Amino acid sequence: MKNDVFNSVSVQAEEMLAPVKEFNKLAVANVEKLAQLQLSSMKEYSALGIAQLKALSEISGPASLQDYVSKQTAFLKSVSEKMSSDARAVAEIGKEFGTSAQQIAKESVEAMTAKAA
Repeated sequence: MKNDVFNSVSVQAEEMLAPVKEFNKLAVANVEKLAQLQLSSMKEYSALGIAQLKALSEISGPASLQDYVSKQTAFLKSVSEKMSSDARAVAEIGKEFGTSAQQIAKESVEAMTAKAA
């Protein structure tokens, strides 16, 4: 008798916690994607910064200074494009997370409704 009650409670708890587990897995996967994006971005921005410092250290006179300054527009454009790309990637990750979270919630409500009926 005790085992039946315990098993019944255990099964019900597992069923109730299944959506929570699924959501937690989704959240961890989302954090992992964001961390990968941040690491990749940090590496790229660091490389850009180091390249700028190297170019700056090679200035030896007015001609090389003028050359350095003339390349800054292209540099700033590339940084701007990279930042826009990163922002779009973060937005896409957020959108995917939201859609998946909504699907988990919908399936959970449908499962609970079916059991109640």
